[in-house]
Amino acid sequence: MTKEQEATKLYLELQAFGQQMQQLQEQLQQLEQQVESVNDTSQSLDELGTVKDGTEILVPVANGIFVKARITNANELLVNVGSHVNVPKSIPDVKRLMDQQNEEVRKLQGQLAEQLQGLAGQAQKKEHELHALMK
Repeated sequence: MTKEQEATKLYLELQAFGQQMQQLQEQLQQLEQQVESVNDTSQSLDELGTVKDGTEILVPVANGIFVKARITNANELLVNVGSHVNVPKSIPDVKRLMDQQNEEVRKLQGQLAEQLQGLAGQAQKKEHELHALMK
């Protein structure tokens, strides 16, 4: 393999590493948004726990569209468990479920961060090889 061919090969490998790293970074950002969403929901549940029965609230129907509703039992939530099946749960139970979700997402974030770090190390090695080849 000629020096030019080897340089081209290393350059293409560097580009591939860059694309993989970008994808991992995007996945990490999406997971962070998911954690923030769960935290926001958890805070909303805390606030809901303080609402008295009979209180009128606005319930979102779609983005920017709401309907007025009255709370009949703020301490009982309906949680979709799949196949259009809803199960009644208390606010603390739902918060525990959300904490478990957050824990799983944090583990996944750690795994992705490790992968990203590994790719960065491999890319740096290839970059050094390319620089050495170009001298």
